[in-house]
Amino acid sequence: MWTLSFGQLADVLPEPVLLVSTDGLVVAANQSARKALGGASEGQALAALCSDAREHVEGLLRRSARVRQPTIGTLTLHQGRRYRVEGAVVRPSSEGQPGIVMLRFVHEQAALSAFVELNRTLEHLRREITAQRRASRELDRQREWLRVTLVSIGDAVIATDVDGRVVFMNPVAEQLTGWTEGEATGRPVTEVFATRRRASRSRTPPGGCCGKGTSWGSPTTPCS
Repeated sequence: MWTLSFGQLADVLPEPVLLVSTDGLVVAANQSARKALGGASEGQALAALCSDAREHVEGLLRRSARVRQPTIGTLTLHQGRRYRVEGAVVRPSSEGQPGIVMLRFVHEQAALSAFVELNRTLEHLRREITAQRRASRELDRQREWLRVTLVSIGDAVIATDVDGRVVFMNPVAEQLTGWTEGEATGRPVTEVFATRRRASRSRTPPGGCCGKGTSWGSPTTPCS
C-alpha cells in the first residue's frame, strides 16, 4: 500500500511544522521549519532551538501531549522570531516509548493579521445581519400597515398570487363572497369570487376584469 511520509505531507505547508517527542527531542521537520531554524533540527532538543526558558518549552509539550485538539502557546526561536504555536498529540506515550507531538508555528505578525482580518469579516457580517433585520422589520411594518388599510376600506378587496390563488381578503370581501379569509386562502379566486347578480341570480367570475397576481376591487364598481 502506497503511503506518504510526514515530510511529503508537511512540506506542502507554508508554515514551520515539527514532530517532537514528549521527552523534548525533534523527530522530524518540514522544509519551512528547517528554513526557520537555519538547517536540519532532527535529534536536537526543542529547548535548545528556542530562546524561551526550558520550563516554558516543556510546559507547552506537556499540555500538547494531553489532547488531540490544538493547544495554543508561544515559542521564540533563537533567530528572535516569536511564533504562535499550535500543539497536539499525534501518538500518545506508551510503556517505554515517548509520545509524539506535532507543533505548528505561525509567526505572531501573521497570526495578528489573520485575527484582524477575521474581526473585520465578522464585523462586516454583523452589519449585514443588522441591515437585513432592519429591512425585515421595515417590510413587516409596511405589510401590517397595508393590511390594516385594506381591512379598513369600504370596498371589497381580494388579493391573489401569480397563480390566481387567494392570499388575502378583507371583511367586505368576506361578506360579499360568503367565504372567510381563512377558508379562501390558497383557493382559486374563481372559486371564491362568485357574486350573484341581483337580476339573474347567476354567478359571475371576475376573470374579465383583472389579471392574476393582483387585487380584486369591489364588484359594485364597473370594470373599465
